[in-house]
Amino acid sequence: QDGCDEHCTYCIIPAVRGPSVSRPMDEIILQAQRMVDGGYRELALTGVHSGSYGQESDDGSSLVTLLKRLEPIDGLERIRLNSVEPACVTDELIEFAASPSKLCRHFHVPMQSGDDQVLKRMGRRYDAAFYSERIHRLFEAVPDCALGADIMVGFPGEDDSLFENTVAFTQASGGWILDFLLPLYSTIGCNQYMVVFLDNEILCRELWFIANGGNNRTARVTFGISGLNLLDLIAHDSPATLFIGK
Repeated sequence: QDGCDEHCTYCIIPAVRGPSVSRPMDEIILQAQRMVDGGYRELALTGVHSGSYGQESDDGSSLVTLLKRLEPIDGLERIRLNSVEPACVTDELIEFAASPSKLCRHFHVPMQSGDDQVLKRMGRRYDAAFYSERIHRLFEAVPDCALGADIMVGFPGEDDSLFENTVAFTQASGGWILDFLLPLYSTIGCNQYMVVFLDNEILCRELWFIANGGNNRTARVTFGISGLNLLDLIAHDSPATLFIGK
């Protein structure tokens, strides 16, 4: 999948990559089979807006349809998703993730902000309540999954009170967010909102506060799982103790 139709005010991707276009499903399946035949045991589905796969077509294609087509490939043991927008965390995708499948139980769902005013200025097509509902629905169905979430600080117009709303949102989450924190610097080619920026000292302080103040779930996800083999795709290790696998 390439391109994006979202037009977030801070993002230049629609201008340089164009509208969303999905690769033909048969072509993907053929490449996946070739890669598995070549020894790869884990494949990642990548795209600019992967969750929108197939939405511009009228043949019934969707991300879940593609995942179901990949499942029967002999020798393929894991399928990994990249970033999926909140609106694309559909009940259908959640139900598939909750069923026995080759899909890795890790989801990266960009949040950007926990404040509705900031989300609106960003041109995001959801509010904090919608994001929270989707993520809690995901964790109810797949309680052992891990979640990655982009959080952007320093967006033009974000004052201390709006920033505190994002902090409160992450703290109230119950610790399901793995924070990928993005300081916002000047971006060429984006919307008129991208005019006034916080200085680096303020950005660094806000990044540190969220990273250390949120109920980060990373340790529990990384070290709290027992009875699961997490390294079964290792092909060999190098003298430098680097694991290399397919």
